[in-house]
Amino acid sequence: MGILRWIATVALAGCATAGLETVPQSDWNTVPTAQRAMLDAAYNADRNQAQAEVRAATAAVDHERALVAVQPRHKPAAADDDARARADALARVDAANADRARAELVWRERRLDAARDRLAVIDTQRELDRAHAVDRNMVGDDYQVAPYRGQLAQAQVHWYATNERAAAARADVVRASADVASAKEAFAQLVRGDVDQMADAERALRLPGWSTDPTETGHRRGLVFVRASAPLALHQRGLHRTAIAPLLR
Repeated sequence: MGILRWIATVALAGCATAGLETVPQSDWNTVPTAQRAMLDAAYNADRNQAQAEVRAATAAVDHERALVAVQPRHKPAAADDDARARADALARVDAANADRARAELVWRERRLDAARDRLAVIDTQRELDRAHAVDRNMVGDDYQVAPYRGQLAQAQVHWYATNERAAAARADVVRASADVASAKEAFAQLVRGDVDQMADAERALRLPGWSTDPTETGHRRGLVFVRASAPLALHQRGLHRTAIAPLLR
């Protein structure tokens, strides 16, 4: 926070105009052509990159707004206790997803703010660089660079603040994502419990049947009465009385 207070102090001591103060063209023309071209090329490269970041951040905000608008909602089922518990758990997943989508949207909006503020930093940095270039090429009195330094400091203060807000919004996204994972795990545990209950019920309903598998006593073939075989094993294997008659002799 010390650097922010220092920048803010410099900003107040500098130019307090609301708009961008630019180096007059007549002053800028005193700088040799090669130096002007080098500074302008660096500025254009930085600004093109920053504009690309603004476009990407804008598209991300539009995408997140569309997702927030179509978040699904499951109503709790008015059925038995188990079905109602599953519906409630699924509704909690939906609510957590909706909260995460809103947090994601806020984060994307904060990133867009930071991207726009970076453009202001680049523009004010160019004017300060131009002022320094004019100052280096002046003969006699020093060029007044303080106003350009002040407006750059103001732009940096805004940019740092929006970056901090974006970082805080990102932390909210992380927490919301953890809540989604927790809600999904709770729902998955209910589903796994239902599957285990169904498996237990199926095992309890199994009937003893016939199996043609070799027995532990060494018989290579024959029919053995087993209690753990699947229901109606003969029918499932396609063995009928006419087919097994030779085996009974």
